[in-house]
This record gives sequence, C-alpha cells and structure tokens, in this order.
Amino acid sequence: MRKKNRVLLCTIFYLAGIVTFSLYGLELNKLTVPDSSVCRKELVDSWFEQEYEVLKNKTTEFVQNELGQRFAVRFEELDSEIAIIVAPEVYQSVNVINQDSSSTQMLPTFPSESCGSWILFRDKKTGKPLRIRYYFMNDSEVYIQFKPNGNNSLADFYIFGSYPANSVSLSIPFSAFYSLSFSTIKQLTEYVLPWKYIDINKEMYRSTYSMVTIINNILAEKQLPSDLDNLHFLKWMVDGIVIPLAGNPLKEEVLDIPTTARVQESLAGSISNGYPVYKSYDWIRNLAAAAISVISGVDYETNKAGIDVSLEPFSFYENKNGSLERVGYVANSGYPCHILKPLLYVLSVVEPDRFFLGAIRQRDMKPKTEINYYNKAAAFLPYFDEANKFFVSVFIEGKEMSLEKFLEEYNDTFIYLVRIKSSDRFYPEKKLDNE
Repeated sequence: MRKKNRVLLCTIFYLAGIVTFSLYGLELNKLTVPDSSVCRKELVDSWFEQEYEVLKNKTTEFVQNELGQRFAVRFEELDSEIAIIVAPEVYQSVNVINQDSSSTQMLPTFPSESCGSWILFRDKKTGKPLRIRYYFMNDSEVYIQFKPNGNNSLADFYIFGSYPANSVSLSIPFSAFYSLSFSTIKQLTEYVLPWKYIDINKEMYRSTYSMVTIINNILAEKQLPSDLDNLHFLKWMVDGIVIPLAGNPLKEEVLDIPTTARVQESLAGSISNGYPVYKSYDWIRNLAAAAISVISGVDYETNKAGIDVSLEPFSFYENKNGSLERVGYVANSGYPCHILKPLLYVLSVVEPDRFFLGAIRQRDMKPKTEINYYNKAAAFLPYFDEANKFFVSVFIEGKEMSLEKFLEEYNDTFIYLVRIKSSDRFYPEKKLDNE
C-alpha cells in the first residue's frame, strides 16, 4: 500500500509539473519555436498509434495551433522504419516556371527538419515506437530526441554528429512526448541536458563577423601584402589586432620559441633540433599569448596565458558507419579533425567573442619511422547570423576555405586549437601601392 501511495504521489507531482511548465512554456514559445503540442494531443489515435497499413494510405493533414500557426501532418516510409512528421509552415523562396516565363515567389512549405518540426519514428514491422525527435534550431543537425526505456525514457542531445548527452535517463514516460511542447521539455530537463550549448547571444558575434568581412574585402580587392605564406598570414591577422593597441607588429623571432618541452630521446624530438616539426604549433601558441598580453596589458607566459583549448563537451561522436565512438582532446595534439564542426559550434556558444588558430598535426609515414609534424595552421572564425544559423569562416594559406572542404582535405589530421579574443578594432595592413 505504501508503494502504491508513493507511485500515486509521484504521478500527481509529475502532472502538476506538466501543467505549470505548460503555462510557462506557452509564453516561451510565442516568439521562438513553433509549438504543435496542442495539435499533437488530438493526433495520438489517428496518427501516432495508427496501424502501418492505414498510415501509408493517409493523405497529409493540416492543423493549426492556438496562435494560428499551421502544421502539416504526414507519413513517410523509410527502409526499416516509418516516420510520422508534424512540420510547421515555412515560407521559402521558390522558382515558379510558367509556359513563357519564370518568377521567384515566397510559397508555404513544410520541411521535416525545420525549427519546430516533431517526428515520431516507429519500427515498420512491429509498429513499436523507437524515438521522438524535436528540431528547435535553424540548423537541422542540432536536435534532441527521446527513446522509450521501460516506463520511462532516455534523452539524446545531438550537435552535428556529436552527442554532448547520450541516453540520459529521464523519469518521464515516453508517451508524454506525444504532446509535450519543446519549452516544457526544456524546463523539465534544465539540469540534466546541456542547454547551455545552444544559448546563443547574437550580439556577441559582431566583432568576429566584422573581422571576417574585413579579411574577405582585402582578399577580394587583392590588397593582401605580398609574400605571406601560411604562418605569416596568421601573424598578419593577429597583427591587425596588436598594432592598433601596441603601435608595432609582433616580433617574428619570438614566435619560434619552443612552447613545450621536447622529448629528446624520441625521433620527433631529435629531428626537431634540426628541423622545425613543431613550427606551426609553437607559432599559434606564441601568437595567442602575445595577443592576450597586448589586449590585457599583462605580460603572460605562453603556458600560463589560458590560450589552449581543451574542452571536452561530447560523450560520443557518430562515425561514418553510424556507430558511436568516444573521441576528444589529446594533450599536445588537440582534436581529431572530423569533430571540428560540432566542437566549433559549442566553442562559439560558450566563448562567443573568440576566434581560434589551429595547428595541423600531420603524419609522415616512412619505412620504420612515423613522424608527426606541425607545418601548417589555419584560422577559424565561428559565428551565428541573425537567424541563429551557424557559420565558420576558415582561412588558410592566404585564402578562405569552406569548413566542409577543410574537413575533407585534412580529415586524417589532429588540430591543436588556441583562442584569441575577437576585436572590433581590427586593422590589418594592406599591400603598398608599389608592391
């Protein structure tokens, strides 16, 4: 009897919490994530728990919430699963072609992965529910999803192929997610899911975006000073912050000073005495330490400047085969290149007024030897636009490269990152007229 009373009491508190959070959630959702929760309450029997043979013959149904927002409810058949989608109305630019002309018009669409979309995945053979996914950002590769776990559920937090939270146990029945709003879920899981990784303040990215614009303008106008190789281009960027504050550029001889002890007995340590296998590693660390010293007015030693990035925000990363693996920061090597996008996403949120220099650790495979070396480096300037969509400008060897191209080209490398504060007083030197 005592156990039954305890269960009843927990149920009462849970339902009371839902009512409270739902009222608060309604206010949160008015100007943020389109909310289909009221509509979904009426779709459980006719859609979410309906048999497969009935679902595959159903036509799209349109519903409307209490604020007048429209949603399309539809069925999609996958390989071994079925998906029941509740997608909000989004007006998109569409090229309309008539017999003799074409025009661009804003037409209503209902994308399945847009902000506010809700998807229930079920097993095609058994009909059992597998997971429910909520899209709440304008980046479709950022979402939360919930899986049944007995009488409760498990939560995943997904950011560009990585999981800052995976299979987190929740004392919420899976069926509750058929009708819970996103804002209610955010409140219920406030202390168990890493919501801080999507807490974006758009005002904090103005200096980074300004730097990107200035660099691209100089490149487009072909005003980049002559003879800037890979590492000198990064120095040119940092000098654009340093010179307005200190009056002079950084001294190049300072940048070659070793920033970490070399293991003399190792092959790489021995070779480094005659060949600079740590060159870009030392340069970016010295550049970052010099920049923070000038900006703060305090002379920092490289190893005490707080410049090195070693954040470990992810539990798992999804590899190309769809399997989960544990990856992360490796001392003196940095991060595997393939996790760079989700890492920069998180860094741009938790350190929104920073950009990052990355030394590329490559590998020279020769008979009986294996040498890791740092000869190249890149600058990464992450930011969010007005629609909270994520972008990264990558600059390497004096030109801009898309992050996707960089990840493809340097996929098998490690990237060692340092942080530098972005500046709205960024004045990099331009090419002289006689150059």
